[in-house]
Amino acid sequence: MGKFLRLLLLTVLVLPACASTCTTRWFDRDDPSGVGDFETLADLRKEYPMDICPKPTGIEAQTVEGTPASSTGQIFHPFNPKEGFACVNKEQKYFCLDYKVRFTCPSNFCSGCTTRWFDRDNPSGKGDYELLSNLRSEYPGGICDEPLAINVQTVDGRPAVKTGQRFSVYDTTRGFACVNTEQVPGQSCLDYVVQFTCPESFCSASTCTTRWFDRDDPSGVGDFETLADLRREYPTDICPEPIGIEAQTVEGTPASSTGQIFHPFNPKEGFACVNKEQYKRSCLDYKVRFTCPSNFCSGCMTQWFDRDGPSGRGDYELLSNLRSEYPGKICAEPLAINVQTLDGIPALKTGQKFSVYDPTQGFACVNDEQKPGRSCHDYRVQFTCPGSFCSG
Repeated sequence: MGKFLRLLLLTVLVLPACASTCTTRWFDRDDPSGVGDFETLADLRKEYPMDICPKPTGIEAQTVEGTPASSTGQIFHPFNPKEGFACVNKEQKYFCLDYKVRFTCPSNFCSGCTTRWFDRDNPSGKGDYELLSNLRSEYPGGICDEPLAINVQTVDGRPAVKTGQRFSVYDTTRGFACVNTEQVPGQSCLDYVVQFTCPESFCSASTCTTRWFDRDDPSGVGDFETLADLRREYPTDICPEPIGIEAQTVEGTPASSTGQIFHPFNPKEGFACVNKEQYKRSCLDYKVRFTCPSNFCSGCMTQWFDRDGPSGRGDYELLSNLRSEYPGKICAEPLAINVQTLDGIPALKTGQKFSVYDPTQGFACVNDEQKPGRSCHDYRVQFTCPGSFCSG
């Protein structure tokens, strides 16, 4: 019967995935050094609540070296997508091997479409309530109708499941809630933020993502990918008001899976990891990207404008003046600004200081603010506008 069961499982699991499904990454949360190797869905959800879809349709298991579980001759139960996988040492001829598992999910789960982080409450009252019903009221249109997964972390970036606290609600259909009275005596809930995974169609209709940025490394105090620093180095590459942020190690591991502490970690401030706050006193090397309104990524460019030269007090390419001199040539709300010298050198590569450099005001370089004996270069500016501005 056991051989028949294993053969049947193999027959089901090796069927090619159809176009409407995708597979998760491999998970290896346990090893057989104790009672056995337990890669159960319940345990995996506790450690990786955002990484597995609500209702997996398939499961695969391999040894960590890559041998299919069905080829090892060992006995497993459970071994199904509803419960996950377990190998018990006492049921084997010898000990269990070390296994890893992955799940088959609907294709839209693997889409990578995530909402912004939400933080509507704090634990100063009865607890921290980030319930889906309340979030929908406060952020209409910001969350899809049927979220596929939920991710929760503290405001400084620690995964909720790593805090040791108890949660009365933690699921995709209701959201999240932490109640102060349910914690260890004398302790209150931490302050949490939540994020939802949605079908790709939800994000593609309203948002887009920037490229990955990696401006710093942890060789000094830590790894600082703050929005202020990134804007200085890449002023045209990030929208004025990002609505989401992602962080990964440079190798691609999600920041939330590293066990490290981050603050800030939000779209308004960006991301930072401080070495001295980590267990081993050293951060990993991280990269970040931002979620922006879709028109930012699909925007169009205006002509180059050069209304002033540095012969007076400096070079002033202010938006108010440009609108007067070039009526109708610049959209009402520019998404980004690009500045370079007349011979094409990016402004940020010149080493000069700028008193104004943003899409809402334009650009200004003041001669008196430069190194002694130096004047501003002659600059030109260009704006990014919604696609409808150029096509209209």
